Amino acid sequence: MTGAGVKQLMGYVSNISAKAVREGVVYTLTVSTVSGEEYLVKVRQPPEWLSVGSAITGAAIKTEESYQLQEMTEAKELQPSRVVEVDSLELSYIEMGDEKQAIITGRSASKYVSAPVLSQSVVKKGEKLLKERCVIHVADLPTGKKIVAVQTVKEHRRDSVLKRLLETVGEDVR
Repeated sequence: MTGAGVKQLMGYVSNISAKAVREGVVYTLTVSTVSGEEYLVKVRQPPEWLSVGSAITGAAIKTEESYQLQEMTEAKELQPSRVVEVDSLELSYIEMGDEKQAIITGRSASKYVSAPVLSQSVVKKGEKLLKERCVIHVADLPTGKKIVAVQTVKEHRRDSVLKRLLETVGEDVR
């Protein structure tokens, strides 16, 4: 599917929010491409495998303020992200030519993770969670390890429970 206003989108889900509307529930995903571009994408019926940190691909159709994603599948071309729970999160910046690159470092008693941040929305979320216990989603990209999402522990647990519920409901429907 290609044409005017249609773009093939591939990246990682860095945030998911839900909103009740007259027709039901609309899910808004923040998708960060491997080059760091961000897209707000709306979906009506997310697949049961979808969660923050998922690598996705699909046909994005431009609407007034966002994109609508159709034919969404797991992006097999991208490595799945892995979840690392840390006791403390730090954010630093390094100069890379004319730009500053954000680096997130997460520490716990048994783990230490430090990598560049994939997109600006992940940086903003990291700024809110400085020095807090949180969950970092790390992906191995061709350009190196990147932080693709950051969540509070509570958000991650809620998403995990919701994902299991959706999988169970999906099995019952089949």
